[in-house]
Amino acid sequence: MSHHFGGSMTPGCNAELAALVLSGDLYAGRRVAVQASFSRLQADVNLFWPVDSGNAAPVFQINKEAAAHCAHMWQDAVECLVRNPRHLELVAEMHGRHGKDTYTDCKAPCLLAKHAHNLWEECCSSLPRSPSACTRLHANQTSCCVMSAGSKAFLSLPVLREISIQVGLQNGRLLRIEQDGLLRPFDVSTVLWPAGYLLSQWVSSPEQCAPREGRRRVLEVGAGTCTAGIAAATCGYEVVCTDVASWSLPLATANAHMNNVGGLVRVARFDWDDDDGLKRVAAMGPFDLIIGAALQFEKWLPRMWYVLEVLTDKSDTCTADTGTGALVALSHTTGSLPEPPAPFAITERVSGLDFGMHTAWSEVESDFEVLCLLRTR
Repeated sequence: MSHHFGGSMTPGCNAELAALVLSGDLYAGRRVAVQASFSRLQADVNLFWPVDSGNAAPVFQINKEAAAHCAHMWQDAVECLVRNPRHLELVAEMHGRHGKDTYTDCKAPCLLAKHAHNLWEECCSSLPRSPSACTRLHANQTSCCVMSAGSKAFLSLPVLREISIQVGLQNGRLLRIEQDGLLRPFDVSTVLWPAGYLLSQWVSSPEQCAPREGRRRVLEVGAGTCTAGIAAATCGYEVVCTDVASWSLPLATANAHMNNVGGLVRVARFDWDDDDGLKRVAAMGPFDLIIGAALQFEKWLPRMWYVLEVLTDKSDTCTADTGTGALVALSHTTGSLPEPPAPFAITERVSGLDFGMHTAWSEVESDFEVLCLLRTR
């Protein structure tokens, strides 16, 4: 069978894609690249059909050759964009146009835990998808697709091919998070991972989100999409999101401005093994809260404690009893982080269950936790 390809691959993933990316419009560029990555079995159908439109879904098939070509073109274009000294400014300007404040109240457990991943891909994906049994979802299908404590959608994380997801925060804000997904396959820094999702829930919880004197500046390390940092910014914190991957910085910038917190979020490249880079990031402080998710500490544990000690170095001193010191919150697999050395003391282990984040097999177990550490001197 010969398949009708939706548009010419060359203009879709060369001239048009490159022009959009170099202008800073990553949002539009992603959608051009993804649309050109699929072959349509029905002509003249919009691949990005809304999930609750009631229209028949187009029958599609991914074109592996076109998808690989578009992924390479996307990565090359972003690399060229990053070389522009004004690239973050361009990205901020373009994505500020897409920005809006959105709130959610998703309370219904719409997805059955054991089927959450498959149902989410069938009914909630931002990618073109074939007709599916979406009637199995709760009537409020759009809310069911939100990654939040009120839905089982978080069980589908990470959704490695997706270019767009929604995250419902504890403070009621709904984040629209862009990912590179299909255009940068299996890249750790450009998709949201479960530990990052949990960290966004923790930092937007009433206890952490409440206004407090003297704790207003946040540093996120290994930020990737900057979801947790953006969640902190929705609570009014000033945030610096850092990552070693240069291509994640425009992504983080775009996400911040799309969620109307661009004025509170800065981004910076940070290689944890670079002492000069460590000094530069520390100089952006002092930081009152340092957050990180799935930092793969098993690969650099001794260095991690040193880095955190430098980043939490403040002129004032404190004790664990006062609760006024620099706080570190690390989201990771439950029980996998060993006892920290001085000057850090564990103040709390917060289970993912506190935010409805259970496993697919048991609603009384969680694979993830947030470990809260206080610098005591």
